[in-house]
Amino acid sequence: MMSVSNVVASAYRLNGSRPVAYLDETYNVDDRWARFYVMTAVVVQADQRADVRDALVDRAGSGYWHTSEALRARDGQQRTLALLDYLGHPDGSELCVLAHARTVEDDDADGEQARARCLTSLLHHLTSTPSPDEPVELFVLERRRDRRQANRDAQTKTDAIRSGRISRQARLLQVSPGEEQLLWLPDLVCSAYRRKITAQDSALFERIARICRVLP
Repeated sequence: MMSVSNVVASAYRLNGSRPVAYLDETYNVDDRWARFYVMTAVVVQADQRADVRDALVDRAGSGYWHTSEALRARDGQQRTLALLDYLGHPDGSELCVLAHARTVEDDDADGEQARARCLTSLLHHLTSTPSPDEPVELFVLERRRDRRQANRDAQTKTDAIRSGRISRQARLLQVSPGEEQLLWLPDLVCSAYRRKITAQDSALFERIARICRVLP
């Protein structure tokens, strides 16, 4: 059975039996193409975490996974399909919510403003909506490149609390996918959705579309 870091394990203990949302993003801020920002949250029930984690590692064939890298090779493409089919299987309890900022403003050079909108939208939706049993309080996202970026996400959460959009119980935890393989789930969804909106190829996303909701 795959294990998680002590920091992650401690957060899970505090979260108890409540579901956890795992977040990732995909975006383009290059002016040569349509600018967009998408943030994805995949919700996993507490009693399913260990089983889902082990199933992902088994299908990936390794303790490391990055979907965009895997899609460059035939074997990786087959493993991607296996992972998506597992996530989208009718017997699974996972669900996915996507926040899609279809416009990134001209003064938002690095997409951080669009990211804040997407993150706020996901936090608001998942902390106020049973998903599917009860609202989410713990959000796990991939550790950002530098402290300034991490601080921006923390400020986004604080602003959402102050505005009354989310409860004070909401917590953000930034870790690496090596510390928690369940972060592979939103990475898979982001790659599938990105291909749908940039390459007009829905084949990957269709495998999980039934468990996905795109927020307006």
